[in-house]
Amino acid sequence: MEYNGNAEEEGTIHGHDKEVVRKELLGLFPHAPHAIRVQLEECLKEMISQDFPERWPDIVHCVQMWLGSGDQNAITAALRVVRIVTRKYEYRDDKDRIELNATVEALFPSLLSTFGSLVESRGSESLELAELLKLCCKIFYSTTYMEVPPMLVQDEAQYHGWMNGIFALAEMRAHVHGMPDEADARAD
Repeated sequence: MEYNGNAEEEGTIHGHDKEVVRKELLGLFPHAPHAIRVQLEECLKEMISQDFPERWPDIVHCVQMWLGSGDQNAITAALRVVRIVTRKYEYRDDKDRIELNATVEALFPSLLSTFGSLVESRGSESLELAELLKLCCKIFYSTTYMEVPPMLVQDEAQYHGWMNGIFALAEMRAHVHGMPDEADARAD
């Protein structure tokens, strides 16, 4: 069954049914086990590429709620969804990034707060923490790849906050957890 296409064609999802699928998928996403979440991310990629922001603007509000919840599963889900959204616009020209700029204005204050909290927790050798920090960096990279969004140019506190967080990460000592045991292999 295809997500997009003409609703008259056999095997496509109708408009009302798409709304139900979007709502249920977002509700399930933060609570799904990792193996299921990976599959749901693939579904989200297609849905976001087709429907965001015109037919699915409330995803931004949902992500804001997740980021403010304090629940690690919700925060992880929020960062994964924002990563999908920012990748949609990563290689686009200025005129196509207008939608991304609105998303940046809505989400980056909460994202910066989350990123700052994660950077402060960097003493932990948790692989989950490392993955979340990596997601934050990838979000920032995708957002600024072709052009720095106006919000980051105009709001010095936002820009400096991101730069200071990235600088703090660059200064961090790499954790040996998950690295090869041999010194030569670790150096590589």
